[in-house]
Amino acid sequence: MSETPDIHGIARQLAVLEERMNSARTEYRSDLAELMRQIAEKNAETSDRIATATERMANSRWWQTAILVAVVALVGAVAGGLPALVAFLAGAAG
Repeated sequence: MSETPDIHGIARQLAVLEERMNSARTEYRSDLAELMRQIAEKNAETSDRIATATERMANSRWWQTAILVAVVALVGAVAGGLPALVAFLAGAAG
């Protein structure tokens, strides 16, 4: 008994497999497009966050500079008055 392949059956199976491949390819492309959209959205959000943080840092620099100047002036005043205080204490002790 010779088994001859059923050409029509094989052709139907091939058509079904091709349709499955095309459907899977379409799904993958759709998923890839969605992933690319999400990545672009996250990049835009990240850029906005970086811009906001940069602006906040720039705005906060003025008071940091003012505090630094005040501390330096205070240290200078204390250091300038320190020899007079030492001389006074030395005179009071002697």
